[in-house]
Amino acid sequence: MTDEDIFHLAEKNGYLDDFGRWNFTDDGLLDFVFEIQKAEREACAKVCEEDESGRDSGGYYADIIRAME
Repeated sequence: MTDEDIFHLAEKNGYLDDFGRWNFTDDGLLDFVFEIQKAEREACAKVCEEDESGRDSGGYYADIIRAME
């Protein structure tokens, strides 16, 4: 994830106060964390799918990673 991706998720789930600090409600913070985790899992799954080592297991591992919660 890029910084831009993280800031986008922060904007979606939180807000900036008058001093430029991020603030989150309890639910907003949890949603922020869960969305980051989901995005990171997807990035890992894509690496597995794009593995060019010739093994057929890339899609299998990608499916396992996507199923994690």
